[in-house]
Amino acid sequence: MNVLERYSGETVVGIGAHPDDLEIGMGGTLARLARGGARVIMVAVAVPGQLDERLGEAQRAADILGARMMEVLERDQPRRVEDLHMYELVGMIDRVIRDHQPSALFTHSDLELHHDHILVHRAVLSSMRLRPMDIYFFAPSTCKPSLRSWQPRVWVDITETIDLKIQAISAHDSQFQRRGICVDRFRQQAQAQGIPLGIPFAEGLDLMCLRS
Repeated sequence: MNVLERYSGETVVGIGAHPDDLEIGMGGTLARLARGGARVIMVAVAVPGQLDERLGEAQRAADILGARMMEVLERDQPRRVEDLHMYELVGMIDRVIRDHQPSALFTHSDLELHHDHILVHRAVLSSMRLRPMDIYFFAPSTCKPSLRSWQPRVWVDITETIDLKIQAISAHDSQFQRRGICVDRFRQQAQAQGIPLGIPFAEGLDLMCLRS
């Protein structure tokens, strides 16, 4: 299935728990979708700290990837996703779906180790009742050698957009360069995912369902 051509001229929404989650998990795919004519909307649920700075970083990263906008659902004060009641979280994501009427939704896998990511995954599943959508999950955000039982069903060649992915991750300076974390490890991960496919760089997605 060609994920990129399927959404040309349509709206797709990526929902991450925090700013930088989407860039790490599927930044190359988002950039390719935008280049292919999709209207890409990036959503982060909450910012744990450094609110103003991280909001600016999030918008710069979205601009790099070609997303039309970056929404942060809880932007009045720093907080974690787990600070929200599940009904509040579901209600926020419901509003995103109603406002933008996406054809496809991308979010965290249920294989995550981060509790905030798991909460977002569950809330997105609740919002599936609102309209027919294609639902994808991106890889668990771990840099350990094993991603547990992660088995992508869709592969995206991000060779053309790997540099944009790294630039978008790097835009989150407060989370990476300033803390001495090298973002090139994400380039290496994309390279490792591309090797079995015979392409320089790839991202894997799990596909839950397609619109009937």
